[in-house]
Amino acid sequence: MAYKCKHFKIYELVDPVTYKKYGQMCWKFFDPRVLEALDILRLIFGSITVNDWKWGGKFKWSGLRVFGCGYGTEYSAHQRGSAIDAKSKKYSGIAMRRLLKKYDRNQLNITHAEWKKLTKRFFELINEIELGTKTWLHIAVTNRTGLRWIPLPKKGKK
Repeated sequence: MAYKCKHFKIYELVDPVTYKKYGQMCWKFFDPRVLEALDILRLIFGSITVNDWKWGGKFKWSGLRVFGCGYGTEYSAHQRGSAIDAKSKKYSGIAMRRLLKKYDRNQLNITHAEWKKLTKRFFELINEIELGTKTWLHIAVTNRTGLRWIPLPKKGKK
């Protein structure tokens, strides 16, 4: 069964050209685990943005990155639809990583029991979180066992 986000429209996850060409069929480009994890982030942190091009914003490659888009690193999980860069107006990337590790009732608007349930499922779904990103939270599903807190990749020459 295909998973479609409950809290995001597909145009928030793809670039404008891909959306225009494939519309709602774009859901098929994503790993369902990263989509469910994104919905969980929305429940934990409230408003989350991935791409904002539809509203005149600058982000169009924070979800799916088509081959040859010139953004990101070669063989990125984004190109397989298994990575998302989530941004929040309320929390930095650093704060979101910290709050995923440790509940802070002064920062989050959910109970400890809700946080525990949501983060348990979140960490069952994803296995990579990128370190070093200040303004966003990079999550990915890859062919690894266990969770890895990975360094920010160095951009190589194309």
